[in-house]
Amino acid sequence: TVKDGYRMLAAAGIPVDFLANCTQLDLVRSVLMDVPEVTAIINHCGRPFVMTGDTTAWRNDMRRIAESTKAFV
Repeated sequence: TVKDGYRMLAAAGIPVDFLANCTQLDLVRSVLMDVPEVTAIINHCGRPFVMTGDTTAWRNDMRRIAESTKAFV
């Protein structure tokens, strides 16, 4: 499975890059919670919808990721 692949990368000390937008951050967090040994990089700050000015959901999702995973931005 994909998660098994992430486990293999973690065991080898290789971080995982996630190119996710703000609507996918809950999925990223779910993967990172299931595979806590993986070190992740969330590219482009999770691509918040800055053009609309509504970053509330993005802020909340990024906070949850920061509090519960080994992710970098």
